Amino acid sequence: MYKEVLEFINNHRKVYIDTWDIQSSLQINGDFVYSHFAGSIKRLVEEDIIEPVISSGESHHHRQELRLYKRYRKVKVQEVVSEAYKKEILTMYHVKMKVSFYIQQPKQYAEDHHFLIKINQFLNSDSQDWLTVNERSFQLFQDEKWLSLNGMSLLKKMGLSLSDLRCSQIFEPFFYFAVPYWKELTQSNVLIVENKDTYGSFKELFKEGITTFAGVKFDFLIYGEGEKIIRSIESIWDINGTDSKDIQGYYFGDIDPIGIEICLSLMRKNEISLEPMAAFYEELLSIYKNTRLKRKKKQKYKVDIAEEFASYLTDSLRDDFFEIIQEHYLPQEGLNKSVLRSMAERA
Repeated sequence: MYKEVLEFINNHRKVYIDTWDIQSSLQINGDFVYSHFAGSIKRLVEEDIIEPVISSGESHHHRQELRLYKRYRKVKVQEVVSEAYKKEILTMYHVKMKVSFYIQQPKQYAEDHHFLIKINQFLNSDSQDWLTVNERSFQLFQDEKWLSLNGMSLLKKMGLSLSDLRCSQIFEPFFYFAVPYWKELTQSNVLIVENKDTYGSFKELFKEGITTFAGVKFDFLIYGEGEKIIRSIESIWDINGTDSKDIQGYYFGDIDPIGIEICLSLMRKNEISLEPMAAFYEELLSIYKNTRLKRKKKQKYKVDIAEEFASYLTDSLRDDFFEIIQEHYLPQEGLNKSVLRSMAERA
C-alpha cells in the first residue's frame, strides 16, 4: 500500500493533503487495510516526503499507534543540480536576463527553456523595429497571446520589460463624447463614469448644454466600462487635441468596493490628474443613505481603500458611506437623468 499512497501524494497538485482524501481514494480503487495505510503514512513522514500539520489535529482511532493527523504537507525536496547546469544558467544568456533563480529550479527551467532561448536570441539581435505586444509574441513564440497572458510574469522575474523586447501594448479605446467647442480649449475637465446608462444620461445632458455640476464645467465625457478604464485610460492621448490640453479628470462610479477601487487605481496610475467627483457620491448617499442593497457579487471590503476614498467626502456623510460600503452597495444609476438635471447649474 506504500506505493499507492506515494503515487497519490506525487500526483496531488496541492502542497497540503487531507488524510481522508488519500484514504477514500484507496478505498475506492482496491482492498484497503487501515493498519497498512497508517504504516505507509508514518513511513512517508520518516522519509521526509510529507510532514504532519499539527494544528489539524489527530484522528480518533482507538489504537494510539494508528492515529494519524487529519492533514499533511508535502516536503519540498531540494533538487541536486550539476556544475554544468549552473554554468549554462550563468553564462549563456544575455546580460539583461537575470536568470540565476533557475539554479534551484531545474524543472521550471526545463519548462521555460524554449522561451528563454527566443528572448535571448532577440536581445542579441540588432532588431530596431517596434511592434505591438501580440505581433512580437507571435514573431518570437508563434503564439500571439503568450506575452500578454503568460510572459509578463516571466519578464518581470528576469528584470525585463516590454521595452526590452521593443514592443508596446495597444490599449482598447473607450467611448467618449466631447462638447462642440472642446478642440478650442486649453484646459479640459473630463468626467469618467463607470456604467453605460449613466454615460448615456450625461451624454444627453451634455448635448443639451447642461455640463456644469458643483462648480465644475465639464467638456469631455468618458464611459469607463468598469475596471477596463484602468487599462484603457492611456488611449486618451491618442485622441486628437489632448496633447495640447491641461486635463483634469473626475471619476464617478458605484459605491461598492470595486467601484471605489477603480477610482483610486486610476488616481495612482497618474495618467491624468484625477479625483473622485465627490458631489455626485454625496448626492447619492444623501438620497439613499437609508437604503440597504445587498451586493449581488462577492467583493472584498478593504478598510484602507475605504478610508482613503472616504477622505474625499464631507464629514457628515462618512458614517453613512462606511455603513454601506462594508456589506451593501449603491449603484451610480441612483443619480438618474432627472436627478442630474436638478443638480446641474445653468449657464
